[in-house]
Parts: sequence; C-alpha cells; structure tokens
Amino acid sequence: MSVKKRKAKMQLIVDLRSDVRSIAGMGLSENQKHFLRVGLALGKDLEPAGPMAGLRA
Repeated sequence: MSVKKRKAKMQLIVDLRSDVRSIAGMGLSENQKHFLRVGLALGKDLEPAGPMAGLRA
C-alpha cells in the first residue's frame, strides 16, 4: 500500500471514529488528538521494532 493510500485510509478511520465519538457524546481529549496527528504524520517510522515490541497487526 502506498504512503498516500495509507495516510488517506488512516485519516478516514480517524474521521469516522471522531464522528462516532461525537454522536455518542464522547469527545477526544487534546492529548488523544495530538497522538493521532503525530501518528498520521509519521506513520510507522517511530513504531518500536525488535523481539520485545511484539507482533505487528
């Protein structure tokens, strides 16, 4: 999957989850928003790697 497609897919997931949370009356905290923004911007670059990190999903 290309980087553009992955970012678009992740953005769609974030948007859908935020819509569901807003409908349910649960907003995202600023901390959660920050982590989502960083995760979308950097992708898997900063994910832990190695035997102690576990299996990738």
